Amino acid sequence: MSADPGRCRSCGAPIVWVRTRTGSAMPCDPEPVDFWHTAQGDERYVTEDGRTLAGSRSQPGLFSPDPRKGYIPHWATCPHADKHRKGRR
Repeated sequence: MSADPGRCRSCGAPIVWVRTRTGSAMPCDPEPVDFWHTAQGDERYVTEDGRTLAGSRSQPGLFSPDPRKGYIPHWATCPHADKHRKGRR
């Protein structure tokens, strides 16, 4: 993970770069969140060791069968994400 946070070129939000296991640098929202890993999860999270996992965000007070910490890819929260998707320009 990059120690030097950056900013999204589209919306200006702060981001951190997390290196995935494939070697790509993924822009992520800077604050890690609690989530639980489940193949049926409709959200993606990037762990500090570079794994990209499907899961669901943990809710305070609810039991999480497999609690983890991860980063939300910035494309999931950026209001201008469609501008950067391949084939959608």
